[in-house]
Amino acid sequence: MTKVLLTFVATIVLYLTYKLLFGKCNRFTICRITILTMSIFAFVFPFISIKISGQMPEYILLPENIDILVETEIVKDNSLSFMSFVALIYIIGVIFSFMKMLFNIHKIHKMKVGKKSEIIDNVNIYYTGESHIPFSFFNDIFIGTSVISPTDNVLSEPVEGSVNPLVLKHEMSHVKNYHSIDVVMMEIMVSLQWFNPFIRMMKKELQSIHEYIADNEVIEDKINKSNYMMLLLQQCTADNINGIANNFSFLLTKKRISMIANKQKSKRMLLRLLLTLPVFGMLIMLNTRCDNVKSNDDKIANAEKNAQDSKLYRNESVDNPVNETTSLDIHTNQSVTDTIYNNIEIMPEFPGGFSELMNFLTSNVNYPESAKTNNIEGRTLVSFVVEKDGSITDIEVLRGFDKDCDAEAVRVVSTMPKWKPGVKDGETVRCRFTLPFTFKIK
Repeated sequence: MTKVLLTFVATIVLYLTYKLLFGKCNRFTICRITILTMSIFAFVFPFISIKISGQMPEYILLPENIDILVETEIVKDNSLSFMSFVALIYIIGVIFSFMKMLFNIHKIHKMKVGKKSEIIDNVNIYYTGESHIPFSFFNDIFIGTSVISPTDNVLSEPVEGSVNPLVLKHEMSHVKNYHSIDVVMMEIMVSLQWFNPFIRMMKKELQSIHEYIADNEVIEDKINKSNYMMLLLQQCTADNINGIANNFSFLLTKKRISMIANKQKSKRMLLRLLLTLPVFGMLIMLNTRCDNVKSNDDKIANAEKNAQDSKLYRNESVDNPVNETTSLDIHTNQSVTDTIYNNIEIMPEFPGGFSELMNFLTSNVNYPESAKTNNIEGRTLVSFVVEKDGSITDIEVLRGFDKDCDAEAVRVVSTMPKWKPGVKDGETVRCRFTLPFTFKIK
């Protein structure tokens, strides 16, 4: 759902950018490429993971080989959470939108069955006999009853070979420029963001550009523009438009006529394109910032995995019955008069060894009621100093996930008995130790 939200934000930003920079542009091929690039980028960039390596604050590996699992026999509430409900509604909307798209495609395919047809320049022309304006879909052009005869300017029943050459040239342009690929691709994006009005507006912009491109190719041969504009006016009242097809009239008659009449090409295209780059960069940075937070967790996990095989510390007197895991200490507190070490020859030891430490923790840790009620699970890293006399001081949470669970971990550590202090160069020293508490509901 986070990626869906990022795509939603991106479509808003990119659509507004396009309207600002290219809304009145008549370099249609550039506009087509631009809006396609923006649309694709909006869906791809949430999956772009650019990790910026930033130094973490004095992460020091401490291979204590301890992992605490706190479990409780609480039955999880299987009721549908709000986010699960939102995700379900989203999935239903996606399925419905895809079904609608497939229905439209099937509807077009069905129009071919039993209809008169001919092939012109390797393009299939179908005479449907139905009341609709001409439209194209991939390599097929469909001509209905609402078509202008080539001999006059009135609507008439078309017969093979009698299609107005202006109409045919217009639809041929859609076919040869592969406009249907653009439309289907945009329709898929609309299905994935069915709740997003901005992706629908981007699709309409792209279909408008398709019409402008086709119009330009029709009037390139110096055909009387007024005749073609009259043709547009006569066709604009026709109905039965299939949203996934390239329709001869896309309810843009006034703007299309204005574009045809405007001979002056838009200027400063390079500047407009360059101005889009900061927008792309801003969106990438938005996603990179999120990935960077995640990358810190990845670094912690990788550091813990690397520390598992570390030979810096092996306490042979501790009988560890579980898989070795490690944690991190991100605090290297040093006193002016007495140094606190992180890694020494003989690390501090809980009275009775590892098994007693496990017994103490499992006996004293109480799963917070608020966490039980809300099914909250996670891991808390607690750091503390084992003093020369074995007492516990300077307790702090290095990384938490829930205030009540974090507080419970701190409480349990504060109640621990004196440890066997650490030894360095034959002398007892102060040593920082880190314990990971994993709160998990069975």
